[in-house]
Amino acid sequence: MSFYTSSFNLYSIAKANHLTRISLTMDQLETEVNDTVVINDVAPLIINNRTMVPVRFIAENMGAEVQWLNEEKK
Repeated sequence: MSFYTSSFNLYSIAKANHLTRISLTMDQLETEVNDTVVINDVAPLIINNRTMVPVRFIAENMGAEVQWLNEEKK
C-alpha cells in the first residue's frame, strides 16, 4: 500500500497496489479469500456483543508473516 500526504491531518489518500477480499460468516469455518473457498481453523463468533474474528487467518491472507514464540507464550 502506498500512502501519500502533503501535511499531517485527518484526511489523506491511500493507493493500494493489491487488494485482498476476505468474506467471513459467523459460526462458519468456510471462508472466501478472493473468490476462493478456504477452510479456516477458527470460526468468527459474537461473544458478549463483541465480534471475534480470527486475526491470524486474516493477517496471513493479507500477506503478513505471523509467528508464535512458545517460550514467551506470545
